[in-house]
Amino acid sequence: MIRLGLALVIIVLSGFAHAAAPDFNTDHFCSAFAERSAGNMTAMAKTVCMMSEDSTKAVVAAAWDHAPAAGRDACVRSAGDSYVALAKCLENLPGH
Repeated sequence: MIRLGLALVIIVLSGFAHAAAPDFNTDHFCSAFAERSAGNMTAMAKTVCMMSEDSTKAVVAAAWDHAPAAGRDACVRSAGDSYVALAKCLENLPGH
């Protein structure tokens, strides 16, 4: 009986655990972004993209636990491996 009770407590508490913020491959994302949009300045575009993505990753990590789980999932699906896109989506969630 005690084991069953402990198992139920663990199951209930695990429902309250937050998943960690996603870990995107910003190098791949920024390389593709630079190739699509920078013409002959791909190296500079990739550097700026990496700086933007890296600094926004910290913003996402800070906001992650405060966003509703369903909203987080939808934002991750729409972000396309971009922390900037993910941060904008999280910011626009209702009640956030």
